[in-house]
Amino acid sequence: NNLGISYGSVGRMEDAKKAFEKAIESDPRYGDPYGNLSLIYFLAKQYDLAIAYCDKSLQEGYQPKPGFLESLQSFRKR
Repeated sequence: NNLGISYGSVGRMEDAKKAFEKAIESDPRYGDPYGNLSLIYFLAKQYDLAIAYCDKSLQEGYQPKPGFLESLQSFRKR
């Protein structure tokens, strides 16, 4: 997860995604990489994936940054 954050901070989003996916593979109950993937997909305007990963992160106890859930809300299907 920390490697993914490092990659993301320098704009290497594909590497960041791979690192977060590896962190999930290593520990599927760790919510942080799901939350971080959610943010990457949100920034890429892939809202369905952002919502799916955000929901999974919440199930695993991750607390997103203030305002992020509200930002996703308008993209949820009604």
